Amino acid sequence: MPDEKRSLIPDILKISFIFLVSVIVLALVAFFMARFLIKGNQIEVPNVIGKSFIEAFDILSESGLRTQKMDERKYSAELPENYVVEQRPVPGTKVKKGREITIFLSRGTEEGTIPRLIGQPFSEAENILKSVGLKVGSVARIHSDDYPQRGMIIAHTPTPGVTIQRGSEVNLLVSMGPLSAELTMPDLGGKNLDNAVKELESMGLKTGRITRKVSPAINQADVVLEQSPLPNDQVAAGIAVDLVVSSAGESQSVSSRIVFLRYEVPARTVDPDQPGQEDTSPRYLKIIVEDQNGVRTIEDGMFPPGETKVYPLRISGRGIAKIYVDDTKWPVETRKL
Repeated sequence: MPDEKRSLIPDILKISFIFLVSVIVLALVAFFMARFLIKGNQIEVPNVIGKSFIEAFDILSESGLRTQKMDERKYSAELPENYVVEQRPVPGTKVKKGREITIFLSRGTEEGTIPRLIGQPFSEAENILKSVGLKVGSVARIHSDDYPQRGMIIAHTPTPGVTIQRGSEVNLLVSMGPLSAELTMPDLGGKNLDNAVKELESMGLKTGRITRKVSPAINQADVVLEQSPLPNDQVAAGIAVDLVVSSAGESQSVSSRIVFLRYEVPARTVDPDQPGQEDTSPRYLKIIVEDQNGVRTIEDGMFPPGETKVYPLRISGRGIAKIYVDDTKWPVETRKL
């Protein structure tokens, strides 16, 4: 009997092993079949953003999905009212058929009213525009006896009270003070040429003729040696100031030539959403020429869009012209002369 019991043990182990393997196989088959059935019942959520509510409803229904429209609506600068601006789940998500897709519709573009900026300092006007969701557009500067404080807003477009889309730009006309105002000439001696030019412009003065000469005491180029008018002279706003600056080495004779610079004042950008409208208000034009003789301003004024300006120039060596329109911080074009 003991021998017979021992002979049965391998058979029992074998049967138990086979049973265990069978259970594992059946469990794996059941798992993958269930996963296949579940996955086979999933679909990809279509993209309905930018569609009208009716179009979105039809697209989701054709995909076997339900639509839930939220009462909450969102402003959109790109999509008109009653178009889908957001959906949940997002497009491309795998979901079961019959799943409810939540959509949010557009309220259209949020609008605001142009505040009155006339008489405000430029920095304050910029802050006011930001507070109502608007931006500073083009900036033109002119002399004005009616607005003697430099940096004060003279006018702006669109005008106060006009309804406009948030995020739009407001163009500003800024005072440079009276043209006849008396200014005290600053002392530019020893200053770098670029800094001297910026200081003159900040005071409403222009840069005139720039002459270079060798100075035994100064090895660095473009340092102001002389100026006319002299420091502390009383001068009128808008006059040109001539400068003599240091040269890095011995001066060399450079041939000069006459060139003609032609420029057409560009039209303002028209809002594509408002066809037929044309802004013909004057634009501020400034042209600075640089060559072997230095830097000089050849134009500084307001001109209507479309007007063509022609300037005969005597250029020594290599020359360039920097053209500024409205904003004097960055040129809109730089030409080789």
